[in-house]
Amino acid sequence: MGAPSPSDDPPVRTGRSVRGRGGLWVSLVMLSASLPSVALAWTDTHVQTASASLRVHEDASVDVALVVRVQVRGGWLESLEIAGLDPGLTVAEGSIDVRSDEGERFPARASATDDGRVTITFPRRAGPRRGHHTLALRYRASLASRISDAQDDHVRVSWTFPGWQSGLDGVSIAIDAPRGARFVDEDDLLVTLAREREVRGERAILRWRRAHLPRTLAWELSFEVPRAEMTLTASERGTDGRDLARELAGERSGGGAPLNDDVNDHVHDEVDRGAVAPATRSAGSTIEAFTGPALVGLLCLVALLLFAREARSRGARPRGWLPGPTTLRAGIIVFAAAGAALFDGPSAWALLALAPLATLQRSALATTARLGVWQRARAADLQIARRAGGTRALDLVDATRPLGLLVLAVVWGVATRAPGVELAHLLLGTLAFFASRRRLPAPPYERLGALLRYAGTLQLPEGVAVALVVHRDTQGRAQDARLRLVTTHRPSGTLRLDVVIADEEGGGGLVAIPRGLVVTREASAAEERVNEAHPGLVARRGPGGRLARLVELDALFAVARTLDAPEALEAPPTSRASLAASRASAPPMMLAAPRR
Repeated sequence: MGAPSPSDDPPVRTGRSVRGRGGLWVSLVMLSASLPSVALAWTDTHVQTASASLRVHEDASVDVALVVRVQVRGGWLESLEIAGLDPGLTVAEGSIDVRSDEGERFPARASATDDGRVTITFPRRAGPRRGHHTLALRYRASLASRISDAQDDHVRVSWTFPGWQSGLDGVSIAIDAPRGARFVDEDDLLVTLAREREVRGERAILRWRRAHLPRTLAWELSFEVPRAEMTLTASERGTDGRDLARELAGERSGGGAPLNDDVNDHVHDEVDRGAVAPATRSAGSTIEAFTGPALVGLLCLVALLLFAREARSRGARPRGWLPGPTTLRAGIIVFAAAGAALFDGPSAWALLALAPLATLQRSALATTARLGVWQRARAADLQIARRAGGTRALDLVDATRPLGLLVLAVVWGVATRAPGVELAHLLLGTLAFFASRRRLPAPPYERLGALLRYAGTLQLPEGVAVALVVHRDTQGRAQDARLRLVTTHRPSGTLRLDVVIADEEGGGGLVAIPRGLVVTREASAAEERVNEAHPGLVARRGPGGRLARLVELDALFAVARTLDAPEALEAPPTSRASLAASRASAPPMMLAAPRR
């Protein structure tokens, strides 16, 4: 066989095998089946800040208006529990008001226990959804058990603002007390605290404002009232505060009537004064708003760049679902993540969906092979081929590989505990892990390794051997690999009898399938013999009068037997002895296959 020219038939690119895909699809089906039950019970809610307005009456009863600022970051809010309030409190019907920043009101019910725990519940799927909401809760209690004697004919009254699971910024307390009420000089000097006293007719308004209340820390406030302004006797102060609260609630609220409007006035007054800090004032909530979109953008950008890098190393051109070069699609991902963090509602999710859309890939196209020559594979080539197919950087975001599945599991485990990351963010980020090797043709040495393993399983007819060959460009870089059949007899016009790895579209990407390639010259003895013996094989015309047939492997071996027949020769046949001698002197890449 003469040395092929650079214009010989170009290398045939390969794809990846579909083995192992079943486990991935089963996992995805199981995940999708579990999503409805997760979505129904899952919510991501953060209490940002809270304030309280109190009206203390002369008999030690107190009307409390608690205003809570809540951010729902995922799912919907079904219930909210507030613990650590006044023991024995009573909540009248209609004492809960829940509104979104857009003005939407939500129906809710509030129930209380004797230990000062209030549970706010919403009808199923009718609770607040993603966004910022304000909850105003009004209740009545007694401070009788919190009164003690003080100096200068005053009594000291204490009230405790409850602790919360997260730290609160900008907490304010306003207490409307009887005339003459004053602060107690026992406030913690280490706390950033502002106090203000205002007199309104026969009442005194005391205000506290704290820059930050640490998580789980209750805040106890004390103030003093002239003894003459409190009608509560010493015996009443020693009674159980819960019993007195029930008694007062029954006398004043008429068995569940709404509380007086003074509390409502204080609620609106405190909100107008900035007692409840808007979400934009909290640096923590601003950072949380960026966390979810940033996670999606980062995963998609990494997957896109790793895929493009791997495609270049394999001599392939990536094709995304969105048209355009890689740099353009990278810009779309950054724009989508930034826009989703700045906006809210459906527009934010529509923008963020562009990120995985710009990442998802179709099967890459193999670039045209550079000029080169076919050569027998060297021992060094076989060593590289045996090690080919190892871990690549792309495997980090390839859910069809074990490493990619592990990274995906870690991302889910960490992100589900990160503030600001919602379930929808995780689902969009998971799409980045479909940047699979299966969308790319295998590099030459992976094909060479596959052909080497395949050659060991062949049983060829008598007089036929195989040799591994590599196509190298002018700089000596491998571009393709084939398994070449060498016959004892070779009629004129026989150019190629090769086993190639052909790229064919399959489920999830390119599928690597071994095919036979028969190349003969037009109007030659070899072409006439193939036409007569195998008329059903369709030939494609190529440059230089070549005719190429891509056939099944059984047909390739049948053609090899046809061309190896002595009667097909126009030139003197190669003797069996000379063939045996050539095999003995050939490098180890020339493989003599077992006989049938």
